[in-house]
Parts: sequence; C-alpha cells; structure tokens
Amino acid sequence: MAFTCTIPAVATLQQDDDTVRITRWDFEPGAVTGWHSHGWPYFVIMLVAGTLRIHDGTKETDVPLAEGQAYMRQAARPRPTLCSTRATRS
Repeated sequence: MAFTCTIPAVATLQQDDDTVRITRWDFEPGAVTGWHSHGWPYFVIMLVAGTLRIHDGTKETDVPLAEGQAYMRQAARPRPTLCSTRATRS
C-alpha cells in the first residue's frame, strides 16, 4: 500500500519558461509530494543528504542520496515521493 500524503512537501517554482522549469522541493520529516507525473525528463540535485522513498504503485524503494548528488530520470507515470529522513530536506 502506498504511503499517504498527510504532510505535503512544499514546491517553490524558481523558473518556468519555454526551455526549462526549475522547482525547489522542501520536505519536512515524513513529507510527501503526493501522486504526480513528469511529462518530460527531469533532474534532481540534493541540497542536503537524505533518503527518498519512491512508490511505483506496487512496491516502495528507498534511495539514499548524498548532499550535492544529482540524478536524472525520464518522464514517468504518476507516483508519490516521500522524504523518509528525520530532518528537513531540500
């Protein structure tokens, strides 16, 4: 069963134009994005270390990420992301 969105992560749109959209996500402990999709490839850059929990509709996967680490993913179907760390993460 997917985790529930009782604490929403906070999205701050930093740039949105014909070329790129940049959104900063801030996660309080236990916060989730809720179900969402990406209609285009996207990049994530961790401002602080943390573990993200991703639910694909069937199973949950914990992804530990280091401060400054970046990764790229292709466009994806809707899914929620949970920050499973005990401190605020961005």
